[in-house]
Amino acid sequence: FALNKTLFYKNRVLPFILAVSTILLLLILYVPFLAGLFDMTALSLPNLGWCFLAGFISVVWFEIYKAVKSKL
Repeated sequence: FALNKTLFYKNRVLPFILAVSTILLLLILYVPFLAGLFDMTALSLPNLGWCFLAGFISVVWFEIYKAVKSKL
């Protein structure tokens, strides 16, 4: 099953990349100097939730697509 091969593939660097990316994003959004430098504004909790949901759905549908494609 393709989903098991790609989604759960052991990648030792992935947790580090996710942590650094998340920290940088939060710093840019919520530290006033950095937010001004990047011309960003802070997101509310509901907006962050929508962003998380959109990202989650985009990953899930692509994994499903790959699983279906590999069975053909």
